[in-house]
Amino acid sequence: QMQLQIIEHLTKSRIEHFKKKGFLARCMGTIGAVEIHGVGNYFSNVPGKIMQYALDRGVLLRPLGNVVYAVPPYCITQNELNQ
Repeated sequence: QMQLQIIEHLTKSRIEHFKKKGFLARCMGTIGAVEIHGVGNYFSNVPGKIMQYALDRGVLLRPLGNVVYAVPPYCITQNELNQ
């Protein structure tokens, strides 16, 4: 189990990675969000496809419109968060 501050730090670090690649990305505390470019509109199925890709690899994401959210549980390990 990781401390809350470590989860926040790692989330901010990952969000910065997406920002450097030109994505609209943000975080608040331990929650990270990345807007998917060029998906058409709010009802696009691209974020759902990204979610399924991640789920197939054991990662649970939350798509909402053209934004994909990562909301890690506080009981996550560092290896799980890095995944």
